[in-house]
Amino acid sequence: MSDVPDQRTALRIVNSLKDGVPSVDDVEYFSSQSSSLDKIIGRDMNEIFMGNYGKIKFINGGYGEGKTHFLSRIRARAVREDFLVSMFAISPRGIALDMMERAFGELIKSLVVKGLAANNTVESAVEYILAKWMPTVEDPGLALRNMPLLDRDLRSMLTYMSEFLRQKELYYSEIDVLHRWLLGDTHGKAELKRHYKIFNHVNPRNVLDIMKSLARFFKEIGYKGWVILIDEQEVISTLLTSRRRELTDQNIRILIDDQSKMDGLYVLFATTDEFFTDPSRGVVSYPALKTRVTKANTLDLPPIGQGEMDEIALSIKTICEIAWDVELRVNGEQLKSCVAVALNYSIPSGKARTFVKSVVRLMESMRDDPRKDPVAVFSEIYPATYNQVAIEKEKAQSAIGDM
Repeated sequence: MSDVPDQRTALRIVNSLKDGVPSVDDVEYFSSQSSSLDKIIGRDMNEIFMGNYGKIKFINGGYGEGKTHFLSRIRARAVREDFLVSMFAISPRGIALDMMERAFGELIKSLVVKGLAANNTVESAVEYILAKWMPTVEDPGLALRNMPLLDRDLRSMLTYMSEFLRQKELYYSEIDVLHRWLLGDTHGKAELKRHYKIFNHVNPRNVLDIMKSLARFFKEIGYKGWVILIDEQEVISTLLTSRRRELTDQNIRILIDDQSKMDGLYVLFATTDEFFTDPSRGVVSYPALKTRVTKANTLDLPPIGQGEMDEIALSIKTICEIAWDVELRVNGEQLKSCVAVALNYSIPSGKARTFVKSVVRLMESMRDDPRKDPVAVFSEIYPATYNQVAIEKEKAQSAIGDM
């Protein structure tokens, strides 16, 4: 990856950051180069690669403090270091962990692998992975039969897809059926059994075994592991029914209990204090999970600091200049003064989001009128932006609470 984006990418980043939404695929262009959690994440990833077990951890951070951004950095790092990565956000009306088979389908949809373009629409990540692996073995079917502990149906799916990929133009429909099975779509069981030797749909009873088997397969063919990043886990505490929350808590408990059998899986949940502390809907309301979510498997996301703010401000300035094809009259010392302004405000939450949105708005202001004093402009923008972020937080919490 180049150190700077092209203009189209820069425009996408600027518009995303202005809205307070991380540009997930472009995160390395505007990130600080280090975080105090990087060593822990790196050590965990190395253990996943070297060991024969999995890890489940939780990242705790406040609203607007950069959880999604941090997960995106992990995603980019993991792909760069030859892990496979899936990342998605929990949604009360969409994907949650009460129905693991649907969540597994989302993991497959969001699967990212080095070498496959993010905007690729020609082949799925699973097809790409198999097509890359097949030339390295004489007989993919035999290699799969010799892989221990693979789920029977998953083995059949991988075997048949490998065969069909040899003549993809002739077997497009068959490949689609197999991929949709992996996504959790239901086909006639008789058809699956007769044509592909698949005996069951992906369902609540077998989904965890299939997920663990797929992770083992990924490691067996040369990847270091499968990193799964789940954002907005705190939404679970707002789900409509206690039954959905209970099922979610049970599934998380099972994942934690099964870590020793999850070779190659590294699962990170990003969440907020509410997930840990809500007495009626959080972890504390489910004793079996409460005893398993501890300080040992919880990482507190540190608030954005001066060094990170200095780096990010310079990066955003460069990206804005590329996006707008202008030279902005804001120098490094002035940006440091803007950081000092932000640090002088003791805001209770949303510090990272407030700062990033404020810097983008500062650049817009300087583009429109280069004669302005950047520090004075930022001093006006920052508190106004924080008020807006606070309102956004209240609206988001209210909207979820009404669901």
